[in-house]
Amino acid sequence: PMVGAPTEPRDRWEHRLTDMGPFCVLDAAATCDLDAGKIAVTVVNRGDVELMTEVCLRDVAWAGQVRVRVLTDGGRKAGELGLNQVHLEEGSEDAKGPRVRVTLPARSFSVLEGEIDPGV
Repeated sequence: PMVGAPTEPRDRWEHRLTDMGPFCVLDAAATCDLDAGKIAVTVVNRGDVELMTEVCLRDVAWAGQVRVRVLTDGGRKAGELGLNQVHLEEGSEDAKGPRVRVTLPARSFSVLEGEIDPGV
């Protein structure tokens, strides 16, 4: 899914943010330590709906269970601030080779951590 940028005054930025969009709702990044045999993948869901997605590694595979930790905004409306409503959920998912399916709540930050099988 894609999302457009919010409109902003023309004189606030050198380049208009809206001219750079639309933007993907999901952002992902990975850090891998091959010597230790571990990988961490972070995924941000900026959207207003929960998404079932599949994280697929390239050149390595998950080795067994993947630990999943998810931070959500506790159901606040967009634009509201307050750390007292941050909610942490923890669990695990079974990986199938390089792929693992996860549910990403709306407006969430997720971390997937696991062992890797570099022999793939």
